[in-house]
Amino acid sequence: MHPTDRAGAVVETGANLAKAVGMSPTELSRTRRRVVEAGWLEESERLAHISYCRLSAKSTGEDIVVPLRRAT
Repeated sequence: MHPTDRAGAVVETGANLAKAVGMSPTELSRTRRRVVEAGWLEESERLAHISYCRLSAKSTGEDIVVPLRRAT
């Protein structure tokens, strides 16, 4: 399991993640973009040219939408 920040983003370099799963950094970057587009990951923040991603509600199965009710 990789360490995460307070927003749930994995705090690990793409090069290290690519090595861990047996991919090249370029291949991991392309795959990450596709996974974000499909809604399984979401970008949590961006610092300079570095993107941090976390699992989305779609991937965890959590319903994080809180229904609002009208104030009376």
